Amino acid sequence: MKMDFLQLIPSSTLDVLLRVPFLFIIDNTLNTELPSIIRTQHVEAVQSVDRLSGNGSKLNREQYKLCLLKDIGKDTLSLFDRFFENTINIDDCPPQSLVFFLVIIIPLFSFIFKSAVIALAGLASVLDSDYLRAACANLVSVLMAYYSYRSSCELVRAAGAAALLSSPDPPGDRHSGGGTLGLVLYCNSQLLTALLLSRCLLADLPNRLQRLLRVVMFAFLQLPLIFTCVGAPDPLLSRSPMLSVCPAACLINAQLLGNADRLVGQSVRAVRNLCRQARALGLEGVIEQHWARLRVPLLLRVFWLLKAAYYLVTMLLLPAEAGGGESPTLIGALQAATLGRGSENLLSLLGMTAVISWLSQLIVLCFAKFISLHDYEEWQYGTVSAMLFFLLALQAGITGLPADDRVSRLYRNLCLMVSALLHFVHNMCQQALRNRWLSLARLHSLSPASEELLQSMGDVCAICYSDLQHRDCRVTPCRHVFHSACIRRWIAVSMDCPMCHQAMFT
Repeated sequence: MKMDFLQLIPSSTLDVLLRVPFLFIIDNTLNTELPSIIRTQHVEAVQSVDRLSGNGSKLNREQYKLCLLKDIGKDTLSLFDRFFENTINIDDCPPQSLVFFLVIIIPLFSFIFKSAVIALAGLASVLDSDYLRAACANLVSVLMAYYSYRSSCELVRAAGAAALLSSPDPPGDRHSGGGTLGLVLYCNSQLLTALLLSRCLLADLPNRLQRLLRVVMFAFLQLPLIFTCVGAPDPLLSRSPMLSVCPAACLINAQLLGNADRLVGQSVRAVRNLCRQARALGLEGVIEQHWARLRVPLLLRVFWLLKAAYYLVTMLLLPAEAGGGESPTLIGALQAATLGRGSENLLSLLGMTAVISWLSQLIVLCFAKFISLHDYEEWQYGTVSAMLFFLLALQAGITGLPADDRVSRLYRNLCLMVSALLHFVHNMCQQALRNRWLSLARLHSLSPASEELLQSMGDVCAICYSDLQHRDCRVTPCRHVFHSACIRRWIAVSMDCPMCHQAMFT
């Protein structure tokens, strides 16, 4: 019997882990600067040209501004070169069309695209567990298909570059993978892609049909390698990456279209259920209920810690020449990964807030345990620290600052947070320690019981019912005898005698 490895993971943990990728999609979308339309240096250059007087004719200034606009256009289209290579020629565009394209079309497209991605990822992250697994399977399918397409494009591009250099190597070795080893790695990666795609897309089909479609998918994924090895014509070779992912794209579209009606029905039912809950519980009740269901603080902490770990490992493992300088130290990489990249947008800032709240509450609980504070549940500092840190970050405009200024500002805010934490811990410990020392002082104000008195009484302690002999005992003003440890705990509760209820201290 085939066993799904996901069944080995607890359902609560799996529910959190499956929501994290969608947070990474939102984070990456917020960080992606879809073409920066009018860059600062370009604007300053154009304004400096307008301020020129007497240094060149008006025609020269207009030509210079047109060159700057074309430079902006080329920078803008650089993001889309992978999809629209040689489709738009900036040099042939008239100035009016170029300005309209840069100022209207691209910003509008950027806003619509980013809003749609954030909305879809946010909607997927709040789905129920069953629909969440289906959404993750579709996401993995799309990512694996894109990875296969990009690796095929790299293979074809490397083969074309080797052909231009008239390499004496056989066509199969003309790729960036490095000869036979590159061929093996490429074949294994495509095989893994085919297996994952079949696992995500073909799970509900019969076994024979699954095997057939898996073979067809793997054969299509090998088309760029086959065309490269046999020396196919350039038009066919350049289109082979797109052709290789056609079966996977068709299966993904078929699955999405097949689940569209169910997704729409579930969305309508979810909206109706949400409206009923809002009428019954109110908006605050609905938010509180879904906050607990989604486990938002834990979800944000996992997301932020994974992101910080990724950037930390990347900064430490990448060679120095890849970054154009010396390899960063552990402290520098940790600072850049946690403070620099951990607060670059609103979602990352919320993740950092959740981590700081958890650490603050953990420190408070450690102090409470250390001083044996029994009512430490009343001292909840996590929510206070989260609100304080988030408000300080918003007030300082952390997300809009450059990386260096952001780190400096975060250090200042963390200093304020540490001061507030120490003040809170002091207030918590002061009361407990003061009560403890006061109880000890009151205990020592009671006279100790002598050996003769204990032997003559031959009694037991009324608090613990243990023998009073050969123990440190105290005598109350009303002539009752108790163990020192027992009466000390009693003093913390009441100032009256446990036996006769008379006041022991005046």
